[in-house]
Amino acid sequence: MTDFDVRGAGQGWTVYHKGERIGRIYNQQASAYAAIKGIKRRLDRARARMRPCLCCGRGFASQGIHNRLCEPCRRGYN
Repeated sequence: MTDFDVRGAGQGWTVYHKGERIGRIYNQQASAYAAIKGIKRRLDRARARMRPCLCCGRGFASQGIHNRLCEPCRRGYN
């Protein structure tokens, strides 16, 4: 399930995130769907931060919610 939705808006298309309209009105439905990719990238970057490794507990610079193991643990050095 996705938090994003594309809906018709008059003569255009808009992107919604969790039910709230975000962004501008697009002329083509395909353009609105393409915009979702960029929005997701920006959200992922915003989620990047220092996180504790789920394996060893040391803090590391995570690239986003998908990145939860530090490099040594990911490579099996610990």
